[in-house]
This record gives sequence, C-alpha cells and structure tokens, in this order.
Amino acid sequence: MSEGRDGRRRMEIATLAGVDPAREAEVTSIFDLTYPDFNGFDPGEGWILPGGTGEEPGILLGAELASNLRLGLGERVLLVVPDADSIRSSSLDSLRGREAWFRLTGLVDAGLYEFNATRAFTDIATAASFLRVTGAAQGLGLRCEEPERAFALAAELLSLPALQGYRAETWQERNSILFEAMAREKALMYLFLLLTVTVASLGIVGTLTLMVSAKRAQFGILRTLGLSRRAVMGLVVLEGSIVGVVGVGSGLLGGWLLGLWLRSHPLSIPWDLFVLDTVPILLNPVDFLRVGAITMTVSLLATLYPGCEAARLDAIA
Repeated sequence: MSEGRDGRRRMEIATLAGVDPAREAEVTSIFDLTYPDFNGFDPGEGWILPGGTGEEPGILLGAELASNLRLGLGERVLLVVPDADSIRSSSLDSLRGREAWFRLTGLVDAGLYEFNATRAFTDIATAASFLRVTGAAQGLGLRCEEPERAFALAAELLSLPALQGYRAETWQERNSILFEAMAREKALMYLFLLLTVTVASLGIVGTLTLMVSAKRAQFGILRTLGLSRRAVMGLVVLEGSIVGVVGVGSGLLGGWLLGLWLRSHPLSIPWDLFVLDTVPILLNPVDFLRVGAITMTVSLLATLYPGCEAARLDAIA
C-alpha cells in the first residue's frame, strides 16, 4: 500500500519473499535483474528518503508493481497482512492487520508481466520478523544444472529420509497451465498448417491436370514409343515433386530468414494482455523439418490424381 503525492492511497496484492542475498545469488538471477545494481537492501548513500524515520528496512518490488503503486526509489511502502475479517471489506480505511513500513531500494524487471506485478523481496530475517515466522526457512530453492531433469531430481530428493513429509514443486509444475496452453496452441498450429497446405495443394492438382489435358498428344506419342503407364505417371509425379521441392525450400528459407529478422527486431506486445513484453522467437530446426515433411507429403499426394489421369491415356494408333 502506498500514498502518493496526490494524497490518494493505492493498494496492490503481492507475494513477499524473504531471501538470503548471499545464497540467493547462487540459485537465481534476481539480483542481476535489479535497478539500480543490488548492493544490499539498505538505501544507497546520499539517497533522499522522504517521510518516515529513515530506518525502515529495504525492499525490492517488481517494476510493474512499483509503477502501479506510483512509487519511486527511496519512498516508503506499507506492507499489510490483513486479518480475516477485514479482507471482506472493500474499503482501504477499514483494512486491519499486521503492518510495517518498508523503504523501496530497488526495482526488479524479469521481463514477465505477472512476475513484475506481484513480487516483492526483502531480507529473510526482516521477512521472518514481519510475518512472525520462527525457526528455519519455510522453503528452499534449488538450481538444477539440467532443467529437463527437474522431475527426476525432485523424486530423488523426496526419497531421502530427512525430507519425508516435504513436497517438491518443479518449474514445470509451477507453470503447468502455461505449458498445457502452449502444447494445445502448437497442435492447433499444425492442424491449421495441414489445412492451409491442403488447400494450396489444390493449385498443384489443377495445374498438373491442365498440363495433362494440354499434352494428351505428347503422352500418346510416348505411349506409342513403348513408355509404360507407370513411367508416364512417374513423369507427372516428378514434375509435381519439383514444384513441391522448390516451394517448400523457398518457404522454409524465407521463414528462417524472417525469424532471424524478428529476433533482432522484436515485436512489442501489450503488457496488460500477455506475460511478455515482446513476441518470443525460437528457431527450432526440428519444427522446420516437420513442417517441410508435412508440406512435401501433401504436395506428393496432390500429384497422384493428375498422374493417374495421364497413365490412363492410350497409345496413338
């Protein structure tokens, strides 16, 4: 909660995490994403500290969270853990609970809107005192050198006798909704791709069919010279395959070059609608090979009907 220079009080919901600066830097890159450069939770030397006693503990806020609260570096922010009864009220004046003043000493910009709008960090001892937590930390964060082995590592840790009764949450499980949505989106993209290529292949069918109709005499001469029906069909399929290879090759090359250009010139998207501020571009060779294989397969299938029509032509008597 903050009170701006205009006298208006603003409130945002956030998740407060108490961290050990020395150990946190070994696990996450939070302190590499702060502005100004992180040198502890205390205000920098020579800072102007408006209001308060100047002895408030320091806190880091997500860049978007600080913007919503209209807070600048060095200003105070009131943290409130509301009582159950006061949560039901919609009035800020009636909000009651455990509260303490903190001093904003840094902004965290992780490039993710949801993270920047909901996260706050302070020293672990300060957080424990404010939240009235005694004993050891309530959670431990581990860094996996091979992120894809997070599930296996979590199972190994939970099998240890010392960790019986604990639960582990991997980065895949924490973002499971996002990954499920991305998987569905990818499946739909392949479906739309297949439908688009199928419609485009009708152009190959039409072009080859017209070619067969226009060159009936030439095919008849080839049949007269002893060319088999299978060979005639092979000629039409070969011509259609050349068209398919040229089209698929030029399309894949153009798509790769366009992807490289978009990586160097990212497209901005609104923060309030998406969790990212730019469109992410990942050039995966496997996806390109899959798209090329699907497109080439459909192109080859599109040559079968014109090829059969050409193979049915009889030799010239």
